Amino acid sequence: MFVGSWLFEGLEVVRYVRDATPVVPPEPIVELNNVSGDTLRQLLVRLRQLVSLVTVVAWARRVGLRVFVHASAMPDPVNDFVRAALAGGADGVLVDDFVSISSDLIEVVHVGEKVSDGSVNYVVVGPDVQVQQPVRAYGVILRDVVINKEWLLRIRDKLRLTYGSKEFLAALDNSLLRREIIEELQGVVDGIVVMEIPSVVSLDFDGHKALNVF
Repeated sequence: MFVGSWLFEGLEVVRYVRDATPVVPPEPIVELNNVSGDTLRQLLVRLRQLVSLVTVVAWARRVGLRVFVHASAMPDPVNDFVRAALAGGADGVLVDDFVSISSDLIEVVHVGEKVSDGSVNYVVVGPDVQVQQPVRAYGVILRDVVINKEWLLRIRDKLRLTYGSKEFLAALDNSLLRREIIEELQGVVDGIVVMEIPSVVSLDFDGHKALNVF
């Protein structure tokens, strides 16, 4: 999935692939004239991150999972990564007491690890959670995930009994954000939380008169 065409503003663009469009290597995503190699290399660094994020989100959505991106995974400028998440079909951005963003483009949901009482939207817990008093939550986000179907189903059932939750989400870092793992989670979890942006694509450019970013 491609995203990031707005990064080409101010450059001499011959043609480019529209955002949120699937691309197949080595299909060029943009053709530029009169652009220095240094400028293009700086552009590629940001494009790799954006294309990686939109691709991971799109993979998860394709197998029917809900997808949230944690605000801590989004470097500045945040709106670039919000646009990438939206291009892949993300359901929202999660913020907590330590990391927060403000965006009118996407739903922003607050989560917490410690809840005293009452009702919350989403709560973050570990697999060894011990709840001292009843807490009702719409969704539970599991950190320290083990990719094992039986283990996940057991933890899911335990958390649903504890919290009465409707959604069971798995928080994944970049080591777990791979297509085969995302597909393995189908039917086990309701969705995932992207905690780090993995590097799942490789971009380069050729040396012809018109520079093609691949």
